[in-house]
Amino acid sequence: MPVLRTMQDKNKNIKFPNTIMVSVDDYGAAGDGMTDDHIAIQQALDDVFYAGGGTVYFTPGKIYLTTAAFFVRDYTNIYAYGAIIKAKGTTELLVNQGRGEEPTGYSGHSHIVVEGGTWDCDAADGSTGTNYGQNGISFTHCEDIVIKQVTVLNTAVYHAIEYNACRRSKILNCTLMGFKRGNADKEAIQLDVALKNSGNKAWDGTVCHDIEISGCICKASERLPAHPIFVGSHTTYENNYYTGIIVKDNVVDSGCGISCYYWENCIISGNIITGKGVGIETKYSNNIIITDNIFGGSIHYRL
Repeated sequence: MPVLRTMQDKNKNIKFPNTIMVSVDDYGAAGDGMTDDHIAIQQALDDVFYAGGGTVYFTPGKIYLTTAAFFVRDYTNIYAYGAIIKAKGTTELLVNQGRGEEPTGYSGHSHIVVEGGTWDCDAADGSTGTNYGQNGISFTHCEDIVIKQVTVLNTAVYHAIEYNACRRSKILNCTLMGFKRGNADKEAIQLDVALKNSGNKAWDGTVCHDIEISGCICKASERLPAHPIFVGSHTTYENNYYTGIIVKDNVVDSGCGISCYYWENCIISGNIITGKGVGIETKYSNNIIITDNIFGGSIHYRL
């Protein structure tokens, strides 16, 4: 049994420094691509949270299978370079909102970094895959979230990454590949508002602010096409605006590059968009700075 967990069992009120680092393998995760490693990995995440924060480490070269979403909480760093985290069945892979939790505003679990790893949603396409419809990674009602150098593979029906009611957060140098088609308005990265049917339990109308998405790649995988839209929003609440959104230096090969819906005071710059749809689309948006983007076969703008 890992030392950290032994100490935790003695007193859940002990607060360890947030430099704690644990390996999921030490908790019994097999990483063999066949064993369900959910319980072991969740225990590692729980212990780091109760310790006051720290890093959960995945071993490069291993495949960690899960039948349920991992629940990550405040001040946690997930370090997964070279590892594969793969869904088995219809499940998300990573969330920051647990059962019974209903945070409002930006009060949910925050200050989280997800680094590296291939997060394989395993979308079912008729002959391959097990997932029939979930997001890959979802964060709601929170702030200070960073997802970087992550690959999200073969999303089923919804979004590779969703930021719902998030602020002051980033998605950096990520690769989003493969989508089992649902509706034509599904984004690889969705910026969403906390409304009913938005995957959120507290429907208080909180929108996203101050989000940076840069250095990412959106394209088809070996077996599935790209998402219809790279990044965007398609819902708001009482005409509230998404503000401070920066989308820059991304390479996109999808039907639509960037879809701005009720965006204000945002920057779209330096992107390469090669799909055949609309490169950049704005609806009910104000003061969007669009500069230095390169377009391939798409309609450049729909303003």
